[in-house]
Amino acid sequence: MEERLPDPLPDQVRDLFGEAEPASRGDLAAIERQIGRPPRGRVLVAARCPPGAPAVILTVPREPEGGPVPPLLWLTCPDLSARAGSLESRGLNREFTARLRSDPGALELLAEQEKRLAACAAELARAAGSSLAEEMSSRGVAGGRPGAVKCLHAHLAFRLAAGEGVIGDWCLEMLGADIWDCDDRTSKTCLG
Repeated sequence: MEERLPDPLPDQVRDLFGEAEPASRGDLAAIERQIGRPPRGRVLVAARCPPGAPAVILTVPREPEGGPVPPLLWLTCPDLSARAGSLESRGLNREFTARLRSDPGALELLAEQEKRLAACAAELARAAGSSLAEEMSSRGVAGGRPGAVKCLHAHLAFRLAAGEGVIGDWCLEMLGADIWDCDDRTSKTCLG
C-alpha cells in the first residue's frame, strides 16, 4: 500500500501537534543529513529549532517492511539527540522510572498523556489507510509498553512536539536553560 499523508490531518493530530506540517523537500534533505539516511515513510515536521530546521518528526504509522514499525516521534536534531543520549548514558532512565514510581501524580499524568498520544497515533494510522491503528492505540511514548522510560529521545521529542510530557519535562530540567545551543557544525548539518 502506498503511504500517504491524510489531508486534512485528523483533529486529534492537530490538537496534540498543532505545529505539525508536511515535510518539504528541503526538510527531507535536512532530515537525511541529520539522521544519515532518508526518513522511512511519510513524515510531518512536528517541531523546529529556532533557525527553522526540523527538530522532531512525526512518522505516519505504516506496515513494516521486514522490520519494526518506525517510531512515531523522532528527535532528529543532532545536538539534542546527542544530549538526550548523554542523559541515558548517565542512567537517568532508571532514575526517572524510580521518580515515577514514587510520584503517583506524575505517573497518572504520564498515563493520561500517553493515552492521548496513542489515540492520536491510532487516528493518524486510520486516516492514512494503515492497518496499524489498533497496535498504535496501545503504545507508550517510547513506542513500547505505556509507562516505560526506555528512550529519553522519544520523551524529549514528545515534549518538544506536543508541549507536554512528564519525562520530557524532566529531560529539559536536566539539559538546562538553553536547549538550542547548537554549534556551527550542527547548524550546517541541519541547515545545509
